[in-house]
Amino acid sequence: HTRINTLNYPSTKAGQVQFVAHELDGRTFKELAAETGVGLNTLLGRKHAAVRHLRRRLEDIRLEFDI
Repeated sequence: HTRINTLNYPSTKAGQVQFVAHELDGRTFKELAAETGVGLNTLLGRKHAAVRHLRRRLEDIRLEFDI
């Protein structure tokens, strides 16, 4: 997904799709788990890792542009 790729999101394609589906498209973890067969805890762990990375990346950008 372009909005995520611009932040160099380091994940598998499945992780990116799940992050976008939840955060940007408003899907629930329960829906995603049912559709993908991936456990809720795994989905939550992937999201947590993604959020940590995105926060670090946004902080780097903030420092780079001194904002």
